[in-house]
Amino acid sequence: MSRRALLVCLLLGCSAGLTRLGLMYIFRSLALLPIIGLAVVVICLVGLAVGYRGDPPRPRTLLTGFAASLAGWLVIPSLVSLLLLAPFPQRWALVGSWETVAEANGPMLVRWEFSPWGASTIYRDGELRVTGRYVFLDDRTIEVESRSVPGRITEGPQYNRYRLQFEGDSMTMTWTLVDKVSVYRRAPQ
Repeated sequence: MSRRALLVCLLLGCSAGLTRLGLMYIFRSLALLPIIGLAVVVICLVGLAVGYRGDPPRPRTLLTGFAASLAGWLVIPSLVSLLLLAPFPQRWALVGSWETVAEANGPMLVRWEFSPWGASTIYRDGELRVTGRYVFLDDRTIEVESRSVPGRITEGPQYNRYRLQFEGDSMTMTWTLVDKVSVYRRAPQ
């Protein structure tokens, strides 16, 4: 495989991976991941197959092209994502599980989990109730997109903003719409 063909496969994979990252951030959806990835792999392999005039491509060449496009699709967006996370040191403090006891017809254990990649889930008394995504608007403010589980057809996502404050193993979240304050403790692993 020529360096030129390898570079084209890597660049196609990188551009598709960065597009995937942008779409995940804009639309906050993971559904496009496999579609974009498969499209990139098919385009790279077809490009390699068409690039050979006369002799059919060797399997090793196709495998190298596949590996280059897959590496570009997975590795480069992950590095870019880490660079995007770097300006917000509070994100790393937020990642993990947080618990509080809420009062709604009696005490209820609420567990809120935040992944490093922007996903959030809320469990109430051990039952999954809300899924969604979060983004940092500044160093101390997040916006959370929430969807109820099970969702209703007419029910769309809700968007809420929270101010964060960390002190040791406790996190204070202030819902900016009504200035409601909730204090969470880091959940045991």
